[in-house]
Amino acid sequence: MKAFAATATILCLCSEHVLALPSWLPWPKELTSKAYQESVTIDGLLTHAKKWQEFADRANGTRSFGTKGYQLSADYVYNLAKRSGYKVTRQGVNYPQSTIYSQGLTVEDKVFGTGEVIAFSYSPPTPKEGITANLVLIRDNPDNVTGAGCDISDYDGLDVRGKIALVARGSCTFAVKSTVAKNAGAAGAIIYNNVAGQGAISSRISYNVSESVPTVMIGLEAAEPYVAKLNASETPEPVVATLKVDSLVKDVISENIIAQTLWGNQNNVIHIGGHLDSVPAGPGVNDDGSGSATVAELLVQLAKFKPSKNAVRFSWWTNEEIGLIGSQYYVDSLSDAEKKKIALST
Repeated sequence: MKAFAATATILCLCSEHVLALPSWLPWPKELTSKAYQESVTIDGLLTHAKKWQEFADRANGTRSFGTKGYQLSADYVYNLAKRSGYKVTRQGVNYPQSTIYSQGLTVEDKVFGTGEVIAFSYSPPTPKEGITANLVLIRDNPDNVTGAGCDISDYDGLDVRGKIALVARGSCTFAVKSTVAKNAGAAGAIIYNNVAGQGAISSRISYNVSESVPTVMIGLEAAEPYVAKLNASETPEPVVATLKVDSLVKDVISENIIAQTLWGNQNNVIHIGGHLDSVPAGPGVNDDGSGSATVAELLVQLAKFKPSKNAVRFSWWTNEEIGLIGSQYYVDSLSDAEKKKIALST
């Protein structure tokens, strides 16, 4: 059996009696670091991990934020925490979600097939008929250390208005390259990989579609003939391309799930968290299903011990795969006074 990729530090929470139980109930176990560690088992972790897979299977193979798979996961941990006796909160997080329905690219007589061209998440769409225009190669500017297409000065002397920029990957983010291309007047951008044999890869550009042009990626080997042709002379023969992107960006509301003990010092909180969402391309049973399963099992097991001296908070974050969105939203929502109550966060 493969070990889980994520592990959790089990903390001694300093057990003491805070709540009185009815005399006819058995007293819970004494809370010690050793006992708490031993209470978290592979079988317990797998119970939650199997749920992540089940939810993804019911939602086109993913638990990405804004999807049915994510909502099923959020409902699961919410109900788990409720049943275990915690105070549970759903924190709504509003964020734009990108859907790429299709992409297409033809350069001269080459029609790029499935997987040979990949539109970036958050790419704005092209018109239905696509954009047909000359390619313009964006070269490294010797006066600019950032790399090709990373600064508007890289476009000096180039006529890119209404055309498609062809620019190498590297030195700055894909988002910057698309935004700079737009600011230079390009109608679209093709970013080609700078790593041999890797082909086109999936990534994203700016969440704000107004900052970008329709942008796709192709592999290094696929781009080399056009780069060579455009480098052949000061006035190279035109290379005509048709770029198509069918996409939609819309705001969706996802959720952070936050559970806290009713017992323990509420002004001295130990906070344990992990992200609950997966990448769009998979169920995320390892990244970070292993971590969020660990948080879930820690929550379940803690409720079986005598109350701890300190309050304990468990969180499952949405939208980490896009860029720590859920956890950052949570931190930003806390007042300075609330932040000071968190004694330790893992």
